[in-house]
Order: sequence, then C-alpha cells, then structure tokens
Amino acid sequence: MHKVKSNFNFGIWISVFFTLIFSVPILTFFGFLDIAKLVGVVCLILVLVALRIWLRISQSKSGKIRRISLNNNQIFDLERKYFFLKNLKKSTKKTIFERSGIILAEIVPYNRELSSEQLIDFAFNVAIFLLDKQQVNYIESKINFNSDHLNILTDFLNWSDLSTNKEYAVFENYKIALNQSVFARKLENIIFS
Repeated sequence: MHKVKSNFNFGIWISVFFTLIFSVPILTFFGFLDIAKLVGVVCLILVLVALRIWLRISQSKSGKIRRISLNNNQIFDLERKYFFLKNLKKSTKKTIFERSGIILAEIVPYNRELSSEQLIDFAFNVAIFLLDKQQVNYIESKINFNSDHLNILTDFLNWSDLSTNKEYAVFENYKIALNQSVFARKLENIIFS
C-alpha cells in the first residue's frame, strides 16, 4: 500500500492528461466546442489535484519538518519581552523567527506540559543560540523531553526570567549572556555531543 501511494501511478495519470489535452483540439475541429471546453476544465482540475497530491507525497518522503509560523501576536509578545528586537536588522530578525518556527515544530510533540508562550520563548532562545551555527534539525534527534533532559527546561525558565533586564537591550549583550548561561552550556553539550 505504501508503494502505491509513493508512486501514485504516475504513468497512468500522464496518459490521462495526454488524452484529455489532445482531445480538446479534435473536439474543437469537429465542432463540439462545449464538450471541448468541459474537457479542458476537467483536465485543468485534475492536473491541479494531482500536483497537490504529488507535492504532499514528496514533502512527506523528504522527512523535513514543516516549520510553525509565528503569528503577529506572538512576534509582538517577543518584541515586548526582548528589547533588542526593535533595533535588529530585518534579515537577522527574519532568520531568528524562521529558525524558531523550525525548532518549535520539533519540540511541540515532545512536551505538552509547557504553555505555548514558554515553548515559543524556548525555541526563540535556542534559535539565537544556534544563530551563528549551521541550521539542522538538532532538537528532534538530540533532545527527548521525556528523558533526562528536563533539567534544560528548568535552566531555561530560570534564564528566561532575566530576559526582561534592561542590560540586555542590545542584541550582542543578550547573545553573550545567553551563550554563557547554564542553559546554553547544557544545550550545547546535548546538541554537539
């Protein structure tokens, strides 16, 4: 069954599209304009449906995790909490938010005990920690929140209490302080071990 789904009978669909497309000029030549229009519309709808199905199959086979997009309210909350975001370049801010979405997609299935704000905050800080490093799916493969790594969350929650400190209104200061935190050291040991 899995093989049939992944192949999606590509040859059969191509022959159906080929037949429908070439029947349109033949029907037009013999004066069946209404039927030719109908066949053209049916062919277009079938192509769109088939493309959506093929795209979904290829995405599921690629193994990539679809990132969670942060909405405007979540971004506003982050900007309210982290003063440096207002002065950050748009490209850097966009990278941090996109990586936060990837990390958030990876950690959400593991831990439902934290609130969505805490999970977003956690993913945001991990994204900043990994900003200068190549992005891969670190969290999914390295941190299992059902295991002994729960103390990382405790260290993070302790660290996140300091994030509203005015001393960290400059991004570089925040990044240095984050990288020197117990939370970051434990995270680094797990991710890069």
